[in-house]
Amino acid sequence: MRFLILILFFSSSAMADSVAFKKNTDAIEKHKKICINQPPPAHKAMFKQTELCEFGKEGCTNNSATEPFEVLCDLEMVSECYAQSAWQTRNQYFNLSLSVEVTNISHRMTFSDGMKIDTICAHYK
Repeated sequence: MRFLILILFFSSSAMADSVAFKKNTDAIEKHKKICINQPPPAHKAMFKQTELCEFGKEGCTNNSATEPFEVLCDLEMVSECYAQSAWQTRNQYFNLSLSVEVTNISHRMTFSDGMKIDTICAHYK
């Protein structure tokens, strides 16, 4: 019985090792990035264009987005973001033209001479 279990175990592991993976031959799209040395935004939300007009730091944009989009705010409390109309689109936050699309925001934290350095980057195309 033990012998049969061992044979089944080794045969199943041998089959698992023989799985073929298809190599991705599609071209990888390269994005540009812009980075700033500061902590990431304190708050994120999803807004529609009308909400940005009401609560946006820079008011309405010429963006004709019909779907909700991400907005960012650096103030400590989310209620202050609304009260002070401090929300910004990703493009506004990184001072990018509306003609580019920010696809991702990344955060990197490093330490230099015992001091923490936060860097946030907008990846765009």
